[in-house]
Amino acid sequence: MPQASRYSDEQVETLLGELSAVLEKHRTPTDLSLMVLGNMITHVINTSVAPEQRKTLANSFGEALLSSIRTHDTH
Repeated sequence: MPQASRYSDEQVETLLGELSAVLEKHRTPTDLSLMVLGNMITHVINTSVAPEQRKTLANSFGEALLSSIRTHDTH
């Protein structure tokens, strides 16, 4: 079940659009996009989350990512 967010759909969509535009501008291949976004996630966790909470947050993020992946269509 999705968790309620404290952020509006508009805030999320705006940031997602801007991040997507940067990747598209550079014609970034999928593997590089995933590497860069993964590095950004690591950076955010390492610089914004208390050390004792990092592993728990990373596990929760991974679980949320897996639950959001669609397996019935390809694109």
